[in-house]
Amino acid sequence: FADLRPQGFDAVVCSAVLMHVMPTDLPRALASLAAQLRSPAEGAELPMLLISVPDMAQAQLQADRDADGRRFHNHPLPVLQTLLNALGFLRVRTHTSDAVLASTGTRWHTLVYRCR
Repeated sequence: FADLRPQGFDAVVCSAVLMHVMPTDLPRALASLAAQLRSPAEGAELPMLLISVPDMAQAQLQADRDADGRRFHNHPLPVLQTLLNALGFLRVRTHTSDAVLASTGTRWHTLVYRCR
């Protein structure tokens, strides 16, 4: 997993990506995303991180692969929360969508965090 170079962005969006990251690499992946955000400045809007992750039914997965053969890992929300809290983030919003649950066996979670 390559580390990204810090750029100082106001926000980072990571949608439909983290499920392809192995659980052992997840802490480093999240730290790399966090490193892209600018440092919080007094009086300025706090940087944000938006993450969208799927929760696919285990019956749809075989040997950490989805039906198309792609690496796929469900990352439990409490694990994401713990890792992001340790990086100095506070969750400010959560949205769960079951729009494709019946057709794909997948529920989607969108999480919005702010730097503390």
